[in-house]
Amino acid sequence: MYFPFLRGKRHELAALRKTSPKLNNLKIRPIIEPVKVNHGELVTAIKTLNAISVTPLVIINPLVGDFSGSDNLDLFLELKGKEIDFLPCIAFSQKNFHTASALTGQFTEGGTAFATYFRDEPTSNVLPITSKADVNVVRSTPNLSQQFQTQTQRLVKVADSFEPAARNADFSELPYNFSDAHLTYSTQSNSIGFGDFLIVGEEFSENGGPARAVALHITYIEPNSGHKMLIKHCVSKVDSGTTTNTAKKFLEALDTLVTYATKTPAIDQGTVGFQAFLDLHSRRHFPNLGPVKENSIMHHLETLSKLP
Repeated sequence: MYFPFLRGKRHELAALRKTSPKLNNLKIRPIIEPVKVNHGELVTAIKTLNAISVTPLVIINPLVGDFSGSDNLDLFLELKGKEIDFLPCIAFSQKNFHTASALTGQFTEGGTAFATYFRDEPTSNVLPITSKADVNVVRSTPNLSQQFQTQTQRLVKVADSFEPAARNADFSELPYNFSDAHLTYSTQSNSIGFGDFLIVGEEFSENGGPARAVALHITYIEPNSGHKMLIKHCVSKVDSGTTTNTAKKFLEALDTLVTYATKTPAIDQGTVGFQAFLDLHSRRHFPNLGPVKENSIMHHLETLSKLP
């Protein structure tokens, strides 16, 4: 099963909501980390998932955003009153181990199901916690020990497969490997799924800054590469010496994307996200960069949801 990790930002939640009707509820279970005090868009997104019988994991002590440093059940209780179905997930980091452990104790004592998310591998024994959690999500890092992976039951490793560039112009023009986790996760007997941070990356930022180039990101399963997921970056070149003319840059990058997809049968042009790109292309319309990112996220979610 695919466990995409999303931040509760406007465009990530909108992507989840818009693509939900096309998602396979047996293949996907999102993890959402709320980052905004206003829960309206979060609640709406969860309701659309509930409508297709998907119960997302929702981090109740977020590590970033408006709720960073939360050490109580306030967010959980507030969301619980919204008549939505979600599995509370407790986030662990190097800084909050003791408070996060206390939260799991409250759920255990109350007989409430919960999940865990380990952003950092703990140095203390957490078997008493992970053995009681319905799902244990672990961020995959280069120094993640094999011992922690093998002793963690109901494991979901979430990898940051998106490689950022210092500048959009620095992205490779050639497609390259994004992930093969969908092929390999099941080889680990205690693993129940895999995850990623979409085409956004794990690093959290409130807003993007001005860019001299526009980059569109598209992922796809390539049979000629052993059915691994590849990523292609389509980057504008026009007016690269200035941060202006964003619409013109977007349309150039969009032309590159559509041309590449036309000659790359492995790209599913029928996804909600890609259809949105084609609509923008036919209308020669630039909707701003937020909705553009939504399209790439929607395409990525639906592509992995369709895996056999």
